[in-house]
Amino acid sequence: MSKKKDAPAASAPPEIHVLNGPNLNMLGFREPEVYGHETLTDLEKKLRDAVKESGLKVKIRFFQTNYEGEMLDYIHSLVLGLAQKGGLGGILINPAAWTHTSIAIRDAVMMLKPVPIVEVHLSNPLEREEFRHHSVIEDLADYRIAGMGQDGYLEGLRWLLSEMQKERLDVH
Repeated sequence: MSKKKDAPAASAPPEIHVLNGPNLNMLGFREPEVYGHETLTDLEKKLRDAVKESGLKVKIRFFQTNYEGEMLDYIHSLVLGLAQKGGLGGILINPAAWTHTSIAIRDAVMMLKPVPIVEVHLSNPLEREEFRHHSVIEDLADYRIAGMGQDGYLEGLRWLLSEMQKERLDVH
């Protein structure tokens, strides 16, 4: 008997998607006194290692773009793909500058509910310029972390893994 092309998503491990907005590809180079000396590649390695160390059957995927339309297309692909099929375990998102300005990103993120969403920021926007104080996605996030540097991503990942275990997704 041949295996179907479109196997049910439930048989595949749930996925956590880490979405990073503009300028985050420049981590380690851009304002290291604010964002640190570690690169985006360093961050991705830390998160992959944390998933492995958890012992849970979870896939982690990364996406970074400096183009708002690409971020929207990526989120839409998640909505139309994994979110509808039940294979999306959670979103860890740092919208960067779009945090304060993009209603389009907000509308796209809203379509991901009820998937658990963590909003993360390397620095604390409330301790920076006033124009950074408002987040257009804050009320959509189930958990928000700011000012912990790359450790904030690890905290957000741990929270998502904990939520996935509570929901008893097939993560064991």
